[in-house]
Amino acid sequence: MPWKSSTWKWIIPATISLLAVIGVASYFSLANAGTEKLLAYRGKWIATERRFVERAGEYEIHDITLRDDRQTWVSFLLRQPVNTTRKFPAVVILGGVDIGKETLQYVGAPGEVIVVALGYPYDLSRVTGWWAGIREAGKMREAAFRTVAGALLVNDFLRQQENVDTNRVTLVGYSFGAPFVPAVMHLDPRYKVAAFLYGGGRINKLVGHNLDSGFRPFDRLLGEAVGLLLAPIEPHRHIKYISPRPLIMIQGKHDEFMPPSLAQELFARAGEPKELIWLETEHMMPWKKEVIDQVVMTLRQRLERNGYL
Repeated sequence: MPWKSSTWKWIIPATISLLAVIGVASYFSLANAGTEKLLAYRGKWIATERRFVERAGEYEIHDITLRDDRQTWVSFLLRQPVNTTRKFPAVVILGGVDIGKETLQYVGAPGEVIVVALGYPYDLSRVTGWWAGIREAGKMREAAFRTVAGALLVNDFLRQQENVDTNRVTLVGYSFGAPFVPAVMHLDPRYKVAAFLYGGGRINKLVGHNLDSGFRPFDRLLGEAVGLLLAPIEPHRHIKYISPRPLIMIQGKHDEFMPPSLAQELFARAGEPKELIWLETEHMMPWKKEVIDQVVMTLRQRLERNGYL
């Protein structure tokens, strides 16, 4: 079916704009592809804001914000046992970028473990179309890099808590939070285990696959632009540096948002020890409680089996 003239009215200027973005992104990708770009956002922890939220049974929840001297900040919910007479393992979660620290309400009863659910320094609701995405590209890129630095800042915080067993700190990322995990693990050896859930490598393909402008070549172009802009955190650059720490990958065989082939390719690049578990599910969405319960149970079993919980 021939395209309507109205389609051309947005495709032509959009494609020209996008090609310009790709050109700029290529420059930044080549100039700032190393870990030094990520470490440029890593500062010294200088301030803490802490607010008690509630006590539920044997646990209490706090809303905490940390700030450093390079303008990086990270906000998270901390759920910890009320018992302070011993040390507990900790699990730090990078959830879906549209849920952030509210991930805490979906993980269920954690058992004797401290759970930290991170928020993100950017509100995706501001992006309401392809032009907004192009306009906000620089801010989103900086927020992505500060997310990595924020995860390092959280580990600084945990190591100062008397009730944290710092030899059993696991980093978990799921959905679009998963691609951050390899970069954080590479930069911070204090994280002892990596859990990569319902994600994948090749950010350009992940983004292009999930866009729906109505014109697939444009979606793929935009994905390429995002992949170039976020080249410093591309999982393929960092996945091998998780070894010799354990990597647990859990993926859905029927994931409609994270193509299984991209997860398989990323797993192949990882060093040992590693484990890839396939579940007969679609993507891990907040309203799919049965999927979430299955994933949480599967991860818990693997962590308990190896003494990390």
